[in-house]
Amino acid sequence: MSPAKIVLKIIYNGFLGAIALVMINLVGSSFNFHIAFNLVTALVAGLLGIPGILLLIMLKVLFGL
Repeated sequence: MSPAKIVLKIIYNGFLGAIALVMINLVGSSFNFHIAFNLVTALVAGLLGIPGILLLIMLKVLFGL
């Protein structure tokens, strides 16, 4: 796999992670739950997928990050 494809895949996955975070924040707004939307959280959610999103939720609940 070429380096350009790897970079594009990371960008694509980060974009999907950002969409997932927006959806979580839309649903969580009724429960006063919000995960910060930044480059790191989008990439964690994008690269790790569902486990990454669960990790972000657990960090938010346990440590308030």
